[in-house]
Amino acid sequence: MKKTTAAKQAAKILLFLFLSTAGFAEDFTRYYNSRFGFTVSYPARMGMDPAPENDDGRRFFDGEGFVLTVYGSHNVFEMDVKEAAGAAKDLFDEVTYEASGKRWFVLSGYREDSIVYMKQWVGPDFLNCLIMEYPQERKKNYDQSVAAIARSFKSGELGYGHPPVP
Repeated sequence: MKKTTAAKQAAKILLFLFLSTAGFAEDFTRYYNSRFGFTVSYPARMGMDPAPENDDGRRFFDGEGFVLTVYGSHNVFEMDVKEAAGAAKDLFDEVTYEASGKRWFVLSGYREDSIVYMKQWVGPDFLNCLIMEYPQERKKNYDQSVAAIARSFKSGELGYGHPPVP
């Protein structure tokens, strides 16, 4: 009798562990923008809006408040990284984190009741941008996906002759 109970307990624990980790394991798919050359991976369960007429990017959504927008544009004002980051701060009510490199910057913070994360690659000819926005109260639900999406975002050519190494 004790062996059966122990076996049932072990099976319950294994099932619990499987279901717990299954919730964190998410399938991702890749989006490639042929016009600007950037790529990003996003959760496969997300919906995607149709391509805009100029095919500069896409908007993805999960129906629960998470929105991912990726796009490319011409750097018509010939901004450098510092100038582009300064201009992007207007999208935020409050910036709580910022970082930058030679060809990119990241801003994170708040706009109304949402968390906003932005990464932009900046080149002499082109800008490649990723913006994620989601409700503050769902932060823990999205932390892992946000990190994975942000890591996956790779720029296109930007006007340097080849894609930068992140």
